[in-house]
Amino acid sequence: MSDIDVFVFPLPRVTLFPRTSKPLNIFEPRYIKMVNDALAGNVRIALAYAEPGRSSGVKAAGVQAHVRSISGVGFVQLVERRPDGTMLITLESDGKVHLDLAVESGEPYIKARASWIRDDATLAPQNIFVMNRLLKALGHWLTMHVPDEATRAGFMQNLKTAEQRVNVICSLMVLDSDLQQTLLEMNSINDRVEALALAIESEGTAQ
Repeated sequence: MSDIDVFVFPLPRVTLFPRTSKPLNIFEPRYIKMVNDALAGNVRIALAYAEPGRSSGVKAAGVQAHVRSISGVGFVQLVERRPDGTMLITLESDGKVHLDLAVESGEPYIKARASWIRDDATLAPQNIFVMNRLLKALGHWLTMHVPDEATRAGFMQNLKTAEQRVNVICSLMVLDSDLQQTLLEMNSINDRVEALALAIESEGTAQ
């Protein structure tokens, strides 16, 4: 797949994993325009992990953007448009990119050229047992946070691949935002599974 142009939505310490979704409340005028433009043009948005004091090299209108260069990307799904123009959306991620170069567009938001990153998504045989432990931990987490049993069962059934399962667990169960971004930046599902298992067990959520 060739490189793409994306709109960049920097959010402090927020990570978007491939094959997951993120609900977002859009209220700043520049990002309202960005979302409207993304919907109109069917353009992906990169949800970039913003970190004060760090610079990724991505620039817009001469202002350095303090975002990490590796980002989940996806298409906007509009949930609610309010009378004042603010919106509730979900960003449905279909992959991961490296933000390479900002593109001057005259818009109040960042537009960037990005290159796709393809993770090694084949789960190694030695990590199947680890994956099963993680799924058990996810089931326990859902029991604590989602009261309806049918909703929990449907959620689990929709996780069709090892990549989906791992990334959903990263998104829901890892509490440390820096660790979430570190997990996103790993390009092997096996590295991610092993690091995730250690993180969850250290937090005591895998029992």
